[in-house]
Amino acid sequence: MTYIHAVYGDTVLARSDDTVLSGAMRYFPRGTVLWSALSPSDVTSQVLGCGRLHYYDINLPGMLIPAGACSYLRPMPRVALLAGRVAFAPPVVVTAEPIERNARTWLR
Repeated sequence: MTYIHAVYGDTVLARSDDTVLSGAMRYFPRGTVLWSALSPSDVTSQVLGCGRLHYYDINLPGMLIPAGACSYLRPMPRVALLAGRVAFAPPVVVTAEPIERNARTWLR
């Protein structure tokens, strides 16, 4: 089983073996996301054929990443499998590489 991680610095923002790749973005199930580090952003965008993309700011000690994560809350049918999943943008690193044991994580 391969786990995919979304990591910024030494913080694991998401970890799952059930991600969906869509274009250049990998979407994580909501239950695998460190929600205490995210806050809703005022930013949204309409993606043709997909629906409205809602953004979240990533708040970490000493660091704010505006609109660093996003999610389709009610996607159009052609991308329905992305409903409620969360993707992360750079500088967050999304990788299948094992993370170091000293990485902080608040996930299971």
